[in-house]
Amino acid sequence: MNRQLHRLITGITIVFGIFVINSHLQAQNTFRGWNGSVSDDWADANNWDGGIVPSGGSDTAAVRRGTPDVTNRTVLYNGSSASLHRVFVGEQNSGHLTVQSGATLNTGGDIRMSNTGTLVNNGTINATGGLQAAGTSSVSIRNGGILNGNLKADNTSKVTIDGTLNGNFNIGSSTAEQRIGATGTVNGDVVVSNNDVLTIAGAVSGGLFNVNGTGRVVIESTADIRSEGEDSWLYNTADITWNVGADGSVGTLRTNRGESTTGAFDGEWRYTGSAIMTVVLDDYDTTNGLTISLGLLSGIQNEATFSNNVKFLLNGQDVSSDFTYLNGIFTGNVVPEPGTYALLAGCLGLVAALTRRARRRSSAQPR
Repeated sequence: MNRQLHRLITGITIVFGIFVINSHLQAQNTFRGWNGSVSDDWADANNWDGGIVPSGGSDTAAVRRGTPDVTNRTVLYNGSSASLHRVFVGEQNSGHLTVQSGATLNTGGDIRMSNTGTLVNNGTINATGGLQAAGTSSVSIRNGGILNGNLKADNTSKVTIDGTLNGNFNIGSSTAEQRIGATGTVNGDVVVSNNDVLTIAGAVSGGLFNVNGTGRVVIESTADIRSEGEDSWLYNTADITWNVGADGSVGTLRTNRGESTTGAFDGEWRYTGSAIMTVVLDDYDTTNGLTISLGLLSGIQNEATFSNNVKFLLNGQDVSSDFTYLNGIFTGNVVPEPGTYALLAGCLGLVAALTRRARRRSSAQPR
């Protein structure tokens, strides 16, 4: 009898324990789904299922398509602050979250983008677990916006950074073109590999920058790239293109690997000799002079191989033979197209004709 009672009590205890654990797990993963039934305001409880605004370490916000799909997207307004466990954007095929300037979003976990979800950040996002974009989602960190946390782009998701990312930028497996705009800054690692495509017009610092595999990078003339560490490399069949500015400026790649003094960033890049290097001169304004000098890198291994591998293009024409390399600098003449010469000749001819006409009129007047 005692044995049967003992078994009964043990069974009840186990069932009760399972119930408590399950209840605890559910409490740790409370979903608050967006419905946008009255407005686009995150802070209005009527816009969330159950009439509760997600908050606290156990809540996960699921940002979905609002009831009026276009008008009632989710907005964390200026002056507002939200702190919770996680945020899902695009959880039911679509969803749009805007963090306004002056607003703050804090997550103890991560932010996950999926499907066609969209995130626009003009404020401050503190994502302890980072932000991961997947599907065809898009992330835009606007000028003045800040994301504190690592950022990863997968699938065909797209990231545009015109503000500040304090964390690593991992393109992952995304085949879309990512962009760091002229006002954008990444303070962390940026690694471009496989089929990654990245355009950089802003700043990369505070971490490692390397391009390897079949990764492709376009470096605009306004770019400021400073890599830290021994793995500053340009490897395999990576494709790197420099776009020269109208004033002859170029985004020089710098590294502290073997730098002369701390903080000089005049070190030497690791290079296997197989990476594809191209310099595009189309935007250069020849009124600044026909001769141009370009320093593409702070320094590089296999310098002779590197200098022979760089191709210079002007309006699609290979003009590499017009350039020479000495002490880390390419120097060459940017010769205008025949059409440009014809235009200049026509202008000079017009000026000469007008001058002759003025002289004839002057000599014909009575004295």
